[in-house]
Amino acid sequence: AITPAGGSVASAGVAKCTDEGWEKILALLSLDEIARLASALFSNRGLTAEIGACWQPSFNQLPSSWPKGSGGLRGFLAAARSTTLAELVFCAVPRTLGDDVVAEPKPSAASSQLTQTDWRDLDDYARSVLLRFDRWLLLRPRSVVVAVAPCALALSHERNEWEGYLAAASGKEVKLYRRDDLKGCGAIALQGCKEGVGTMCFSPDSETLAVVPRSESGALVPSVQFYATEDKAKPVVTKFKSPSLAGIDFLHGGPSQTGASEDLVAACGMELFQVSASTGEIVKSWQRKEGSPFSACSAVSPFEVMTLAGRTVELWDVRTAAGVAKSAEVAEVVTALDAGSFGSSSLIYLGDARGALHRLDWRTGAAELLWSPAEARAPRTRPSHKVMVDRGCACLLAGSTLTMLALDPCIVELGWADVSEQLSAMAFGSSAWAFAVQSPAASAKTAQPAVVVVETSGKVHRPKVSEEDLEAAAKKAEQKEKNTKKKQEKTETKGKKPSSGKSAHGRNSGR
Repeated sequence: AITPAGGSVASAGVAKCTDEGWEKILALLSLDEIARLASALFSNRGLTAEIGACWQPSFNQLPSSWPKGSGGLRGFLAAARSTTLAELVFCAVPRTLGDDVVAEPKPSAASSQLTQTDWRDLDDYARSVLLRFDRWLLLRPRSVVVAVAPCALALSHERNEWEGYLAAASGKEVKLYRRDDLKGCGAIALQGCKEGVGTMCFSPDSETLAVVPRSESGALVPSVQFYATEDKAKPVVTKFKSPSLAGIDFLHGGPSQTGASEDLVAACGMELFQVSASTGEIVKSWQRKEGSPFSACSAVSPFEVMTLAGRTVELWDVRTAAGVAKSAEVAEVVTALDAGSFGSSSLIYLGDARGALHRLDWRTGAAELLWSPAEARAPRTRPSHKVMVDRGCACLLAGSTLTMLALDPCIVELGWADVSEQLSAMAFGSSAWAFAVQSPAASAKTAQPAVVVVETSGKVHRPKVSEEDLEAAAKKAEQKEKNTKKKQEKTETKGKKPSSGKSAHGRNSGR
């Protein structure tokens, strides 16, 4: 759940609220609001078993009901976390019910939902809970307005989630924004990208941006351009002989075969290439002997790459001549993957050609179907383009639909959105998801494209302010105060009537 910028509030006084008070508070709020309430008022230790026992699936307002047994403290925390994340995403792309887009509700104070009788029945502590909660109800994801809707996005994968960049490609340039405050910090002029950018990614140190141009048909051009993010040097270009390119990714930070800090891997047709980002040289290559061509690839360590080809998932070791170290089969053709948790667990998530979500456990090599779209939506959910999973919540882009799913404590669909006219690109990085959005209802004159960044860590970040900024802010405040005083003095002077002999001998003169 979201942690407010001011930090957690001590749990002292939790016991002052009666069980009746808690039940009345929780019954009035959705699960998303409960999550914000809990994190605004208590640390995790302060969330006692009583709060968990108080929550039941009937309290939340979700399209699908939670199965029995998902109540209790652990169920509450997991469900609140995934639901909060889903609601933040739906702030960027409004959810759809049937054929209608559900407008984002106007924020209102939680305390205003109570009648005078309800308010009178609450004890003092319960009232203070609601009043303090009002401040945190209006939290929204951060965003930056752009002139043209980006055709591709990239987020850096720094160890410190607030460092690095957000890149947005539109037209013939890529604009860079600082990850901590989303302020513009430069632009990269593109070369040879007449039809725009198909995909791009940052190196682990964020010093290099790899860009793949897009063809007239929308397919990826089989070449990679390497741009430096700190200077305006000409790009290093690598061209592949294969007619198609499925995807690119940088190997995670570690020793390189070329002596450089990072190398890039590219899946082209039936071949997998390792490329030096500094020279553009193809260091190594491997070839699939049979089966389908590659459809996706993702680096999972300094030496390992995961690829998709038809129904096959393969784990490659770039230190070996053979390349493939492990492989597994899935019941359906898979087209998208998220292997972000592979470094800490054996699980990866796969999106198939039908728009369904699978989970593969590398310990057993077995894949299980987690979720599939309803029959009514099936025609527009093929195939899967993007899978992003973080902290028990999944975001699946398939066809023209974006679906949010809770994976913990159980599989629940949290809602979906038709993004055919409102989403042009998306990306994930260190504890963040980025969406390039355009309101479908906006006219051409009033349209305001934007890039929305959802912090999947649930934290609210306050950028560090330098001493120079603090001094400038202090001087500005001081000058503003002086100007205000001058205006007040001027107003008071104008209001006073000048004294004269005639007025002095008026009715108060003593005559």
